[in-house]
Amino acid sequence: NGSTGNTGQYKGYEIIDPGIQNMSAILLQIPSDWQAQNSFTRIWNGSQPVNQVYIKAVSGDNNSSVEILPYSPYYYADGPTTRSLRETSRSMGMEQKLQPFEMPPMDALTYVKQIVLPRLQQNGISFQISNEENLGEQSQFKGVPVSKHAYVDGKLNNGKNIRVECGITLTSNNVNGEIYYNWSAFPAVITAGDLDAGYAVSKHMR
Repeated sequence: NGSTGNTGQYKGYEIIDPGIQNMSAILLQIPSDWQAQNSFTRIWNGSQPVNQVYIKAVSGDNNSSVEILPYSPYYYADGPTTRSLRETSRSMGMEQKLQPFEMPPMDALTYVKQIVLPRLQQNGISFQISNEENLGEQSQFKGVPVSKHAYVDGKLNNGKNIRVECGITLTSNNVNGEIYYNWSAFPAVITAGDLDAGYAVSKHMR
């Protein structure tokens, strides 16, 4: 329904960056009767800082929540030269190990099932999948024309419905037949009686 865009129903929620003198980093909008908390840290990929922002917003009646999980940036190279280098090192008996953040691009639904759900399980959140949707290309992220999205739904032990969603952005450059991928995964977890309404809030926050 169109009224969800009404700014009267949303309020600003500011996230500050403790690493840069508590400067205002992100201003989100959350529904006016919701509360939110966040953590903001950095991890390093070589010399590249990767912001790790976690946000949990909870409805006034405590029945719905939206968690925006920290994103993961990945890179991968593929092409005749890269493949022959990998093959050479394999034939020399060298262990084939991907670097941190090195991963071939995957589709959003595969990422949810292979990466996000096992991580949630490590944190004690597991459920049977009752529904899955591959939403394909959408425009959900500011400044990014196209991202691919998918989600899975299920029910938690406490009876609440859960949706685990992920958006994936991808760019690739072809340099003399070698393709260099840069892609990022942006997962979110929604618990709510009405998952579509909760999902609308997560999209609005994004």
